[in-house]
Parts: sequence; structure tokens; C-alpha cells
Amino acid sequence: MHCQRGESDAAAMAGWTVVLTRPVGKAAGWRRSFQAAGAEVRLLPGLAIRPVPVPAQLVAQWRASVEDVIWIFTSPVAVEQVWAQNRAWPKGRLMAVGQATAARLQALGSGPVTAPAGRQDSEGLLALPDLQQLEGRRIRLVTGVGGRGLLQTELRRRGAEVRELEVYARVAPRLDRRHFEGVRTLPHRSILLISSAEAMQHLQAGLPSPLWQRLLACPLVVSSSRLERLAEAAGFRIRCCARSALLPAMLAASEQIALRKGCL
Repeated sequence: MHCQRGESDAAAMAGWTVVLTRPVGKAAGWRRSFQAAGAEVRLLPGLAIRPVPVPAQLVAQWRASVEDVIWIFTSPVAVEQVWAQNRAWPKGRLMAVGQATAARLQALGSGPVTAPAGRQDSEGLLALPDLQQLEGRRIRLVTGVGGRGLLQTELRRRGAEVRELEVYARVAPRLDRRHFEGVRTLPHRSILLISSAEAMQHLQAGLPSPLWQRLLACPLVVSSSRLERLAEAAGFRIRCCARSALLPAMLAASEQIALRKGCL
């Protein structure tokens, strides 16, 4: 179910606990925003990010890129990691898999970015008119190690020359007793936020079964219809799909649950 986005209410989440599964070290801003809305916040990282050095040859290609190249960024983390290593943006057209990635690019001074306005995933990007006829086009994919491979496969099928710049790896977080206790003691009115399939998988694998079952009982806010389908298969009974992975959208969806206006 899609939750309608409404105006933020400073007291909308009073009495609720929110479980953030953001990558290790990436939850501070989210925590402040949910606390400002009245929620108690507990951190349960579903991912840890490990930088992958970009080979010098690829750095040279980045800096010498020409305007007919399309650069696609698959996540905000990809943006942050490549910026940390280069401190400059390439020539050519910039595209992003979702609005959160586009926002991070623009916050770092990239200039115009094209991103899907509807579905916030690879399928949404591939549906854009500008990526339909790609015979002979050069595309550089700035991404993490692994992933579904859907973009690469489909872009090549459409005739593009695709090269990947893998700038980070997603790895399982180190969960400890503090995290376990935080899940074990969750109050009845708790909401779980997940914006990554790998985070969901890592939590299911890394938590003792009774604690995973406790999370399954929470209303879940996800950032895409694909994640909602995966969550249903995993056993989440109450699911709410936000309009994007951006903080305002995820917060608004959570508020709708707290105010009993959707997904319950």
C-alpha cells in the first residue's frame, strides 16, 4: 500500500518507536528528524559500507570524459564514495536510479540530474524515454559491488556500451548484544524502516529467530514497490510503501501509520 504524503506534524510520532536500518554511520540526520517528530529512535544497521578504491585508469577516464557519455549513479552511497575519491563531476549527462540519489548528487554540486519521478528503482530508471534507444551510446555505471545486474543487462540489450565503476561494497553489519536488546525490548507501537533489500537479508540472517519474528510483527515502511514485494515474501504482514527513499517521504509514511491514516 502506498501512503499519502502529508504535512509533517511535530507531535505526529509521539509515543512511537522507530527502528532505523540505515548503514552504519548514515543514520544521524534521520535520527534527528524522527526525534523532532516525537519518536523514540533505535538504530539497527542493516548494512556496513566498505569503500573500494577506484583504479587510476578509471579515475583518468572520469576526468577526461566527454559530453556524449551517460553517467548513471545507483545510490547515494555511490555518489558519496566517488565524490570522496575525485572531488569533481564528469562531463556528460548525469542520471540517478532514484530521487534520493539525485538529491545527493545535486547537494554536492553536480548540476542537472535526470531521475524517475515514479518508481524508485532500476525498473523506474529503465522506463525513462531517454534510455529506450541506446545503440552505440556510452554509459558509465557508478555503483557498488554486486547487486542485481538488471541495469547492466538491459542497457547492453538496448545497444549501449556499459562500463562499471564499483566504488563501494555492501557488507553485513556487526550486530552485538546492544542491538539485540534494542529489538527484544521494542514496545508494541514500533515502526521499522527499510530501504535496501540487502539490509533486509542481513537482518534476517544476523538476528536470532525470535528477534527477527519481533521485527516481522512491526509495521514496515519501505521505499519501493519491489521492496514491498520482498517484504511480503519475508513475512511482514503490515507494509507501507513510501513515495521514495528520501527522508521526508519515509518520515511522512511513518507518520501516516502513527496517525492511523494508512497501512494499519
